[in-house]
Amino acid sequence: MLTSFFSGLSGLNSNATYISVIGNNLANVNTVGFKSDAVNFADFLHSNIGTNGAGNSMQIGMGSKVAEINAAFNQGGLQTTGIDTHVAINGSGFLVADGPTGRFYTRAGNMSLDTDGLLRTPDGSRVQGYTTRDAAGNITPTGALTDITIPIGRIFDPVPTGTFQIDTNLDAIATPTSGSPYTSSLVVYDSLGASHSLDVVYTNTAPGAWNYSVEVDGADIQGGVAGTPVVLQAGTVAFDGAGVLDAATGVDGAPPADVVIAMGANQWANGANQNTFTWDIVNPDGSFNLTGFASRSDIRPPIQDGIGAAPIAQLNINGTGVLEGILANGQTVQLAQLAIASFNNQSGLTRTGNNLFVETVGSGQPGFGVAGSGGRGTVIGGTLEMSNVDIAEEFVKLITAQRGYQASSRIITTSDEVLLEAINLKR
Repeated sequence: MLTSFFSGLSGLNSNATYISVIGNNLANVNTVGFKSDAVNFADFLHSNIGTNGAGNSMQIGMGSKVAEINAAFNQGGLQTTGIDTHVAINGSGFLVADGPTGRFYTRAGNMSLDTDGLLRTPDGSRVQGYTTRDAAGNITPTGALTDITIPIGRIFDPVPTGTFQIDTNLDAIATPTSGSPYTSSLVVYDSLGASHSLDVVYTNTAPGAWNYSVEVDGADIQGGVAGTPVVLQAGTVAFDGAGVLDAATGVDGAPPADVVIAMGANQWANGANQNTFTWDIVNPDGSFNLTGFASRSDIRPPIQDGIGAAPIAQLNINGTGVLEGILANGQTVQLAQLAIASFNNQSGLTRTGNNLFVETVGSGQPGFGVAGSGGRGTVIGGTLEMSNVDIAEEFVKLITAQRGYQASSRIITTSDEVLLEAINLKR
């Protein structure tokens, strides 16, 4: 008889825990990056009361217990905020942050900048990422994780142009007296961040043969005259009968290759250091950026790797977690890249409040990388991942837990009535 009391009591405790978990889920339905918890029960101890005629055990259970409470890491809904420093992870992985008591992991991307430009989570932890750049100024996700600092408003150091590329078609029908010269232009930057117009002027000399000269305006050169071009380098370009750079004499009478352009005795009028330009003609796949087809002479938008001197006016976070500073002059520079952590067993993480998790023995050590690699999700800037709590599902669970609690209390009441009846029989 007393066994039924313990069964009812265990049912009360189990369902009370279930209701508490459901209540916490519902309370966090609007919490950014919150992951709902799921409760699973298991049966409790059993007592043997003998065997049947076949020799099988006869057991009486003693109720239920909470077997596990696991966080459900399914994707939450995405909500656009338009705030530069907000991010959402679409897929698996966690943002990494360092706080006063150690390293934390979170799905909540509602980050912001402090007075020093440090990127922080709402609790003040410092967001971690990669800040090492290669020679071209692009972030390389290598080395130790570091704090991310975004110097909004500070003038970004200029980068002088070293390489430029102009995809150009020179009309095969052009003649020395018609259709030439043809000029392709681009803007380049010196070591002070000042811009200059660099012109490549082509003059047809024969079918499939052109002279070229790389020029800047005389006003940009010490001792030059405004409106009078200063030639930095001159040479020839030759195409074969298919309009492709000639394999033997494509550029300057030699096989096609990138052209290095030095300024020689010419100095920038503003006192900036001389540039040494590499004119990118040959692509990595062996194709060329110069063609001589029977179509009007034309260029696609030029590319160059220089950056002018200008303050960072706006922040953008791309799909791989690269934080890009948009300068006041419209150019874009890479500032840092968010680190994304992944775990073999993310259910083994422990919550610490403030939407933060910490690693445990059960979760295993984190693997650090960047968004879109190693099974990690992509990053969406100006967006937040909301709670993955399903209100309708939680209310159904709540009704089930409530009925389970009522049934367990009824077991105790009924057992008490039966026990009371047995006592009355003795009287």
